[in-house]
Amino acid sequence: MAYKIKSLMYFLGLLAAILLYYSTEQNADQIEQQMERPLAENENPNEKQLELN
Repeated sequence: MAYKIKSLMYFLGLLAAILLYYSTEQNADQIEQQMERPLAENENPNEKQLELN
């Protein structure tokens, strides 16, 4: 009986770890996309030209 409870606890822990991993990965992707957008909007090709004398 203790073996079944122990294995059930391991299974639930593994399931919780997998769900936590995928939920945080999805949030990280959303945050990364939000950070890339302002950088792309602020880029101006005219500012990248350098004058060499």
